[in-house]
Amino acid sequence: NVKAQNPGTEIAVKYHLNVADSIKAIQMHIPHVAGDATLQLFNLKVYLDLNSEPIYTADFQSPIYVDEFSANDTLQGITTYTLKDIQGHLAPILLPPGDFYIAWQQRTETETPIPIGFDRNTPSASEFNFFNAGGGWEPFPETLQGAIVLRPVIGGGDIFTTSLQEHFNADDAFRIYPNPANEVLVFESKDVFNGSIEISDISGRRVLDTEFMEFVPVVHLNPGLYFIRIREWETGRIYHKKIIIQR
Repeated sequence: NVKAQNPGTEIAVKYHLNVADSIKAIQMHIPHVAGDATLQLFNLKVYLDLNSEPIYTADFQSPIYVDEFSANDTLQGITTYTLKDIQGHLAPILLPPGDFYIAWQQRTETETPIPIGFDRNTPSASEFNFFNAGGGWEPFPETLQGAIVLRPVIGGGDIFTTSLQEHFNADDAFRIYPNPANEVLVFESKDVFNGSIEISDISGRRVLDTEFMEFVPVVHLNPGLYFIRIREWETGRIYHKKIIIQR
């Protein structure tokens, strides 16, 4: 497997289309090694040119291990992430003929980042592998010969996101205010709730991790955009919310 060593590091794989077509999902193998990475976050991107901005970005995705669970999408432990718009609706992207790139970006700061499957049986694929550790895109080192298991899903037919946990908009179950917040965030649950609250900054670094409570102090957080993840212990449901700290 390969790992991004620093938050923000990206790994990309180059592909080519002979005719225009649509990309509707990204598949990757997340090997279950070096501990549990399911609480970490990463981004997925689609580029037409690595020297330009991505044409699609899915921010703050969570790893899903399918090699240990009974799920519909378990072939060789491949996890599928469908392309969605900001409302969560399926949003395939039309690609013109020519080259394009699928990229993965580590977001959580950690000593053991999320690993990605690496097939050493196909060393010729190395010419299509690239990385960016903050200083621009570069080819993979010659010492890493193989194929990164990060691939697009192109064309027709139905495909579904791999999911072992249910993800919901936090507004469906909670009233979270004020937003923007200053010193305290209030979490009002519509029902009795047992779970945890995690808050991450824009870099993916977790800045707060606590049991669910009604009043959560945020006075120590710098102004900016933050991502809330509320986990319900009994059902495994995960609720998401974006908030702004403003002073």
